[in-house]
Amino acid sequence: MLTAHGIPFSQVVESCLGIDNLYLEADNSKEITKIQVVKKPLKCSIAESKDKLFLSLDEEIEEHFQDFLHVGSLIEPEFFKITDHNVIEWYHLGEKEIMAHELIGDGFSIPKKEIGKILQFFSGSNPILSVDYDFGSTAVKADPTIVIQMEQKEDFFTGYIGVKPFGYSRTPFYQVATGVSTPIINVPSSVLEESAKKALSEKTGSAGSDSHQMVTLKCQRDFNKEKEYLDNLLTRCPTLADNYDEGYISIENIESLLNTLEELESSGVKYHLEWARGNSIKVSKTIDTTSVHLKITKSKKAAE
Repeated sequence: MLTAHGIPFSQVVESCLGIDNLYLEADNSKEITKIQVVKKPLKCSIAESKDKLFLSLDEEIEEHFQDFLHVGSLIEPEFFKITDHNVIEWYHLGEKEIMAHELIGDGFSIPKKEIGKILQFFSGSNPILSVDYDFGSTAVKADPTIVIQMEQKEDFFTGYIGVKPFGYSRTPFYQVATGVSTPIINVPSSVLEESAKKALSEKTGSAGSDSHQMVTLKCQRDFNKEKEYLDNLLTRCPTLADNYDEGYISIENIESLLNTLEELESSGVKYHLEWARGNSIKVSKTIDTTSVHLKITKSKKAAE
């Protein structure tokens, strides 16, 4: 499907993901409606039967899959739905989705004890499938603290602003107030803090001492709270705000970077800063001549 300007509609929709102030003007009308575009995982259902689980894709999604697989390149590998709440839901049928369809398209059963083998399709920051099922998960309170990921590329700095709702460094990163609202993850218990391990062991009745034990966590993100935290941070950090655009940061020189770090340090707002794939950095207070002491001793080596 192409727009009037010859641009694939899917590209237009993808570029609108995460935009807060997005409006749709109706054809032959002056009526303008605020809308939201979200990418959705494929819906499926799970039925229980004794010690087994039976998975199947949503009927409407299965119909689109059959059209795509039978007609091939004549059908675009995605489809869209507009809900009653002015939300455009975008469903993509990519390589991973096709793999999931091959597994459960015609129905798929699995022993309950082996549910971890398919959890990868439902978890992470970009799950392929969604389902209303517990998976034996432990509910945790979502953390709306803003996470800033930065890295240096030659003589400029780039990064992303988002959240890690599970509150741990080695857990998925999400764009603020977009994406999955009820994420679920499967992680080693070693990533959890001691308080979380204790709560988990009390729930499951296990000792919880095995750091390699996999645990399933879920949370309910508060998009309004995430927006509030981001707006507060950008208000108190004008240099960061000037270099921020829809979840992306681009800082052209070291001076602007230092200004940004100083503003973050003095903002009084809680945030997490990750540098170069998870290594955090800190900004020290300004050093002046009153806090510098120099001691010189005789030595064959360099002065101390």
